[in-house]
Amino acid sequence: MARMKAEARRYFWWPNLDSNIEHVARNCRACTENFKQTVKVPMNQWSPPDHPWQRIHIDFMGKFMGLYFLVIIDAHSKWVEVITMTTITSQITINALSSLFACFSLCQMILSDNGTQFTSSEFQDFCSRNGIDHVRTAPAHAQSNGRAERYVETVKSAFAKIVHEGGSVTEAVMNFIFNYRTTPHATTGQTQAELFLKRPLRTVLDLLRPNYAEVTRFAHNRYQFNF
Repeated sequence: MARMKAEARRYFWWPNLDSNIEHVARNCRACTENFKQTVKVPMNQWSPPDHPWQRIHIDFMGKFMGLYFLVIIDAHSKWVEVITMTTITSQITINALSSLFACFSLCQMILSDNGTQFTSSEFQDFCSRNGIDHVRTAPAHAQSNGRAERYVETVKSAFAKIVHEGGSVTEAVMNFIFNYRTTPHATTGQTQAELFLKRPLRTVLDLLRPNYAEVTRFAHNRYQFNF
């Protein structure tokens, strides 16, 4: 609900905005059902990275509607990636990460649990070749990767809500990623995109804002016509 309010305040204002949003959320059946499913995961205190894509947290979600999802979170910006998979072998995991590294460069550290995809010699060799420090959580201290586990629960809740409303899994992935990247974070007050890409992403809500270039051009043309 806090994210809904933060996003609304970026584009709108009206009296009782907060209470109106709370009323809508309380009366949204899908929102209420999935809010009850949210699980709070303990968070281990890691030192904040100095820049984006320095340390990433990764975890798997699934199966959900016959699919697995690799969830990747950048510890600096909270930027999230969700990759759909039909199987979750070490090689497929490596391929998914390699695709991200081609876009954003190699990270310095990967934090994961002790899933077989991450403990295999294949994955260890991949990290070693690329100079990546791979840290695995101790079995008795899974909360060390609480950031990834918390986001997995958030993704589950978002997917369930979209599918409940009749959307497809593909639509759920795209909607979740885009909405999450463009909504201000409660801690930073900025969107993931602003922290990770150093710029805001354009959304359909931006169509509500005046096009100042068009307004200026119209005023200039009217001035020339009058004189």
